Amino acid sequence: MKNGNRWYADRRFVVSLVVAASLAAATLGRKSLDGDFFSRAGRPAGARFPAAQPWIISMAPSITEVLFAVEAGGLVAGVTRYCDFPPEARLKPQIGGYLDPNYEAIVALRANLAVMLAEQAGTAGKMLAELGVDTLIVDHRNLKGILDSIGRIGAACRRQGQARRLLAVVEGRMERIRRKVEGRGRPGVIVVLGRNLTSGDLRGTYIAGSDGFYNDLLELAGGTNSYAGRTIAFPSVSAEGLHQLNPQVIIEVIPNLGETGIDPGSFVQAWQFAGSVEAVKNGRVHVFVEDWAVRPGPRFILMAERMARVIHPEADWEE
Repeated sequence: MKNGNRWYADRRFVVSLVVAASLAAATLGRKSLDGDFFSRAGRPAGARFPAAQPWIISMAPSITEVLFAVEAGGLVAGVTRYCDFPPEARLKPQIGGYLDPNYEAIVALRANLAVMLAEQAGTAGKMLAELGVDTLIVDHRNLKGILDSIGRIGAACRRQGQARRLLAVVEGRMERIRRKVEGRGRPGVIVVLGRNLTSGDLRGTYIAGSDGFYNDLLELAGGTNSYAGRTIAFPSVSAEGLHQLNPQVIIEVIPNLGETGIDPGSFVQAWQFAGSVEAVKNGRVHVFVEDWAVRPGPRFILMAERMARVIHPEADWEE
């Protein structure tokens, strides 16, 4: 049941993150903490972070990963129950879930800053403001927002140098992917994010829409989203719809499957009912079971690299 709960949480977490939204561009690692860096429900616009050492609550797994990646793990007072990477995060006090934070626990930890995602800012942001906790709002619904958040969180934690170094590494690896896939054409791909794994067909199957986190990853990895509609973030697909889309590559995301001992190959085999679909016919169905496949944080680069390899296996990835 533990694994099932984690999968359910990860799935809800991702589904909540990839709704369509725009992000205003920001200069990474260079802005002060004025204005929109803090929730309007918190300190007034123009207020600066208090002089005291920040003592931070992370309100989402991807935020926790950024905090530790910029070497601010020692400043983290509490995390959600789903924050399990890096392993040190599991040792931190828990403050409830992504959707159901425990405000009493947050107050008890005496934190002076909560870092949260844009979609949490409404209810949680207002509640924390009433409790006297500043809030830093970041947007992890697309790659631009994730990169921006590294600089902003680094600044809030006074880890600007570490944030710049992390960005240099991630952006360097992104550029390597772009060079490898340049001029190779863009196969059509669908990313399957949820499916009734016991039905043997496509009932209850949801795929990534044409905007947001997974669409950005596909573009970076040299593919094209076979689903072009922009009205639904996570459209469901039927067998008929799959044949109409006829993707050249299928990527199915089943996080934490490795912990169950189930062979991912069995899920690849389950696609044989759609044998006339190009991806199935040509053996280009891939199952990703790693937790980073549903974490829109700094480890998105692992997902992008893995996607690029399966979309363009002809490229020299070992060079």
